[in-house]
Amino acid sequence: MKSKEHFLKHQERAKKKKAAEARAAGKSAEREDGVLLNFDALNDRFTNSVMVAKANEYREEVALPMFKILKENGEAITHGCENNQDINYGHPAHKIGLKQPLVYYAHEPAYKSGSTGNGSQKEDILTQRFDSDTQYYKAVGLSNISPVLQREKLSPLLLKGLRKFRCPRAPETVLEAILYDMTGPSLGFQLHAMAVTEPYDENVLCSGALNVTGFLYNHYRMAIESGYQLDLTKHGLHHVGAMFEHLMSGGGGLYEAVNCGLEDFAQRVHNDLVADDSNDYSNTSQLARRPFSLAWKVGRLETCPRKFQEAKKVVAWGISDRREYSNGFGEQVPVVGPKTIDECYDYRKFTPAQCKDAVTNTEVNVIVPVEKNGGFQVLDVNQVAFDRIRSKKRKRGKMAGTDDIDCEDKMPAMCQWLLERDTSASLDMPEGGSPKWEIYMDSYKKCWKRWGFILMKLKHPKKKVCLLALVSPWCRLMFNKKGTPMGFEQMEFALRAASSSSFVEMLEGVLCTDRTTVDRSLTKPISKSPLFVCSFITIHCTQFQHCIPRHINLIVKGLLSKENFFGPEHHGMARKEGGEGHELVIGKHSRRRSLLGDQERDDSIEDSDEDSDGEDSALDGGDDDDETKAKKKAKKKVEKHLKRKIVSLAQVSEGETVEDAAARVYNHIASLDGSSNKNKRFRLVMDSGIFIHDSPTHLSIEQHYESKLPNRGNRKNRTSSSPEDIKLKNALIQPYKENGRWFYVTAGGTANPGGPFTKDVNHGGGSFDPYKCDGEVIIYDEYQYKKGSNGSGKTRTFVKRHQDKTFRVSEFVPITFEGLRTRTTSRNGPGNTDRTKATKIVNYRIVVDRTVSNAVAGKTPNAVEDPNNLYVVRVRLEEKPAKPEGDKKRKAKKQGGGEKKKTKKTKMFK
Repeated sequence: MKSKEHFLKHQERAKKKKAAEARAAGKSAEREDGVLLNFDALNDRFTNSVMVAKANEYREEVALPMFKILKENGEAITHGCENNQDINYGHPAHKIGLKQPLVYYAHEPAYKSGSTGNGSQKEDILTQRFDSDTQYYKAVGLSNISPVLQREKLSPLLLKGLRKFRCPRAPETVLEAILYDMTGPSLGFQLHAMAVTEPYDENVLCSGALNVTGFLYNHYRMAIESGYQLDLTKHGLHHVGAMFEHLMSGGGGLYEAVNCGLEDFAQRVHNDLVADDSNDYSNTSQLARRPFSLAWKVGRLETCPRKFQEAKKVVAWGISDRREYSNGFGEQVPVVGPKTIDECYDYRKFTPAQCKDAVTNTEVNVIVPVEKNGGFQVLDVNQVAFDRIRSKKRKRGKMAGTDDIDCEDKMPAMCQWLLERDTSASLDMPEGGSPKWEIYMDSYKKCWKRWGFILMKLKHPKKKVCLLALVSPWCRLMFNKKGTPMGFEQMEFALRAASSSSFVEMLEGVLCTDRTTVDRSLTKPISKSPLFVCSFITIHCTQFQHCIPRHINLIVKGLLSKENFFGPEHHGMARKEGGEGHELVIGKHSRRRSLLGDQERDDSIEDSDEDSDGEDSALDGGDDDDETKAKKKAKKKVEKHLKRKIVSLAQVSEGETVEDAAARVYNHIASLDGSSNKNKRFRLVMDSGIFIHDSPTHLSIEQHYESKLPNRGNRKNRTSSSPEDIKLKNALIQPYKENGRWFYVTAGGTANPGGPFTKDVNHGGGSFDPYKCDGEVIIYDEYQYKKGSNGSGKTRTFVKRHQDKTFRVSEFVPITFEGLRTRTTSRNGPGNTDRTKATKIVNYRIVVDRTVSNAVAGKTPNAVEDPNNLYVVRVRLEEKPAKPEGDKKRKAKKQGGGEKKKTKKTKMFK
């Protein structure tokens, strides 16, 4: 009862909220009598100390270790690391807008973690729920986990944990199931775990799920999601929304609340019949059990498994001890010899003549016998047939048909047909003078939308009990309504089917036996209560454990029929003989790629063609042929995978240093096939922006990689500027060329607009940032150099310390002194390529302020011997004087092979 009270408190809050929202929208705020399927009520449950302890053990022994394995092996990206401020989580490589399963984290300003089977859909949902500026990133790509990691570490750990937290066997009674639920994680979780850990035996209920393709996947997904949430929590990160939802279930409260209502209503029906003197029913009466009258059969594909059972048959057999039933359409199916699943269920293909025959069949073989002889009869409303006939009558022969076989928001056509029906022929009474069918106990208003059934009663002139129960389609317990998203809206159809079928079992139990009260015992078999199965298994596993319905239906069918449906003859999802084992459950394309070398790896066979990081989208367009586009796309995906791997390996765990992470990154790059491409891979990653530039992590990785190269040389001076950098430098130099004012450049190394700035290796290497030195005094120690005698080398003598200049960023041009000098030379001309060129200023010479630094012409790469404290040079551009006409003639003569004459050289520096 505590579960029920706990559930009803949530219900009260939910109904008040819904009523307030309706009033705010100007709609009717009438309170509903039934339950509202909402997240809080169905995920939160009344717990005891044992339940809490078991859930904690699972999280610490299974979920968190699985996530740590992913993190340690470069398969997970998280804020839960010591250097998260150095990682660019907004990089396109981490986007979640892919049609793939993944674990995600939404942050700034919302903070929510979770998992999804379709990242693109989840991104849309999160954008609607939170601010459009909220950032999301992919923490774990579930379709790309290493197969070696799955086989050797993850699957063994997971299966070992599931064996500990499973139920001993599939429960047979309601009481047994509730005891399992009260002593561990949710019953749905335990039963699912039992199914995947119990070897297949046709005599052991719900055993052998590992033989079903993808059945273990949901435990992978939920364990990794929970481990990720724990990892974030341990690092003090905030969450909104529920966590560890697959371990908790409010199914017990839902079952008690609905079941009690059904039991009470069934008892009221019995009591009212006994008290009604218009019939001869009493406490000693027992009505005959009649075959259920359902609607129509679904078609079957040629490949349909031999023992496959349709959902409504399993439900009907479960609540009636396998009593035979009939269909209004008889043995007819929508499409004879269907080729697709849709054709098997396409009820619109029934012809008007078939619908008319189905109505006649129901009237003659089901309704008339009750009118003549009395009794209790259960009928599917068969909206397909009855609505088609009524549509024809209303629209003068135009066949409207129906788009809603559930008609949950309106009176079923069969009910209206019965209300208008003339019973005189059945009762041998004059036409128009016979009693009519009536809705009994106001059940249309009270029960149809809420529980999925309507009771109809006929006052028989001979006081015979004539009672009909019109029920919604029972197939909805397992078969989804097309066009309705999988969520609580879909579960409302399942709950109505479960409620109406369970009510029929209760009512038959009191009307057709010697009982005078409804059976409320907890020892009732689970097979007699579709409501219990729906509340504890169907709703929990689909909504909170994110299992696909066709997997869960194997458990549901087994519980209702007491038969193991995991045998290959019952379904079409068995692993192929000789195929990969259950230990490989995620990302078949990832497993294929693992068989190829990194340079040959073809990521174009990914689970989804949407796997693109959004960079350089022009690669996918243009005039490239299909083969070229495919290669470019594959290359992008390989690069994306490498970037994410490096970020994951670069994360610093507690007790580690940034240097430890840098070593991991280097070791991974060094281990990849194709050593000749090692530097190319490294630069691809480090220049992509996945790390915050010049952050400790970025610098440490750069320095570690540089220290491992066999011949370091002077690579800093060989870093090429991008076309955009060259254009900007051209534009910044132009004003100083025109006005001759002084400006600053760097003394060497590398320099680009916005960075990076690094010193020449001959000056110690390392990074610096002129933009942060605005207003600082430049300190320069001037030395005098002289050649030593007798080959003893140069000597250096201190001359003076200069510190009368102040550095101004507004006068700074992000270019090295050597880079500026090469622009004043005539070598390295324009060439014949389309690449962006530096603007040549060969008619100018560089004047150096020697109170700031000393620059030596032509002495590269160490043009500046004694750099100042800010590593800058103060220069200006001076136009060269025009050469005399005679000099030009002498130059032409020299080029023509004439006598060489010594000419005076013009100094470029002074």
